[in-house]
Amino acid sequence: MANLIIDAQQRAQGLDLIFFSGYSGDANYLLEALPSPSKFPDLRVMGGDGIYDRESYPTGASGFPANAYNRLFFIASGYSDTWSSLHRTHSCLCEYSLAFDPQTVCPGPQTDSKYYYNRADGNAILAYDAVRTLVHAASLSEQIARKRGDSTFTFDDLNQAFEGMHGNRALQGASGQIAFALNGDPIDKAVVVISADTQEITHLESISGCFLKGKCQPMGAA
Repeated sequence: MANLIIDAQQRAQGLDLIFFSGYSGDANYLLEALPSPSKFPDLRVMGGDGIYDRESYPTGASGFPANAYNRLFFIASGYSDTWSSLHRTHSCLCEYSLAFDPQTVCPGPQTDSKYYYNRADGNAILAYDAVRTLVHAASLSEQIARKRGDSTFTFDDLNQAFEGMHGNRALQGASGQIAFALNGDPIDKAVVVISADTQEITHLESISGCFLKGKCQPMGAA
């Protein structure tokens, strides 16, 4: 694979980005085969959130293949450092930390520091938001059912609850604002771009979409 990358570099002068659309188990072969940064200093790799699963790499939770650092970028739908970049926090972060590392004070200098221990990854953040959103929708559905005199809600009630979850009725999730259009699609869901440096530390590069509830354009705005 290394020869294929070098051949592509030679055929396409100025090639500086490889986009990988698979998962971490397959990305490992590509990242390990990257030519030396000294020979191709501008070559970068970008992928989706499937690359974020650090535990699936042979190096485990310690990180990505060594050759990938300072060259790897990927997107994610949930990233805990997004909150600190905004000088804010979310209850999800400490709830996760205290559940798996109750001896470490949260918030504190030692928390949110190690993946799969006291630092939630993107999948954990999305799972938290998914359960919280479903519980919230179920609560709204019960209110809808009670208004018509029923003691239990129906699937249609639940669907109506989700359809009304936008604007000032949107939720502030750990992954950003949670809002749905009438067709069920998420509205302006926040997505972040993350990089990994040579010290095996990930960094927030940018945020796209609506992260903070109440600071987004209304439905239909240009």
